[in-house]
Amino acid sequence: MSPVKEPHFFSYDGVPPNSQGPKDFVNTAITDIATYTQLFADVKTEKAIGEASPTYLYLPKAIERIAYYIPDAHFIVILRHPADRAFSAYMHVVRDHRETSVDFYEALKREDERFTQNWGPIWHYMRVGYYYPQLKRYYDRFDPARINVHIYDDFNSNPQQTIQSIFDFLEVDTQFTPDMTQRVNVSGTPKSKIVDFLINTFFTKKNPIRYVARRVLSEKSRWLFTTNVRNRNLVQQRIPPEIRWDLTQQFREDILRLEELINRDLSHWLRPESEIDSQLF
Repeated sequence: MSPVKEPHFFSYDGVPPNSQGPKDFVNTAITDIATYTQLFADVKTEKAIGEASPTYLYLPKAIERIAYYIPDAHFIVILRHPADRAFSAYMHVVRDHRETSVDFYEALKREDERFTQNWGPIWHYMRVGYYYPQLKRYYDRFDPARINVHIYDDFNSNPQQTIQSIFDFLEVDTQFTPDMTQRVNVSGTPKSKIVDFLINTFFTKKNPIRYVARRVLSEKSRWLFTTNVRNRNLVQQRIPPEIRWDLTQQFREDILRLEELINRDLSHWLRPESEIDSQLF
């Protein structure tokens, strides 16, 4: 896998993203093929190589760029209930102090305004959740046998089974068992504002402590330490059930069309939260 988890190259090939969202990570997207190719300079005899940029599903221009550069590409897609995905994205930018709305409902109301002002996809809470047209573009452009779709609920309940299915799709060793004990992208609100301040100051901004840490600890060690401290300081939140139900109704037709496209029963997505296991974000 690429050492840069989300290079977003095919979404912004030759076109700097210039997102107006606060500290939007897509503004660091790789936009030239030479730099993108260099991400895989250490590849030797690996049977499968790849990267994970969620904007490829959402932004239409990515499809033709992928077809041009990698016509035999294979695709792995994991879809989450669109309302839960929207709230998860919201909590992600709340955690990183990049959300200026006071609550999720206000953020939803501001989406059209932000979209017009060129805020990046992470703030497109509703738009990103209409999976059917996004996935249909890939089914129309590529051989469906090269598109491997999974539901997040399955991954969440049985991650090893999902991973083995993906390994089988990629024709690599299905017996390999990766370490999935570390949750690396937990969202929530901080228990201690002091700890939150220290994490954001000492480990994400230039300062003497970060300078010393970069020379004493490996990148993986720094990342694990920061992740563990941050995760322990977070209080996970639940999406307000009334908002979740309202969003589910708005996504209803799209979910029904998606069911037919991927030949998968998604009726559990259409039930009220009280009938399913509620999730923390």
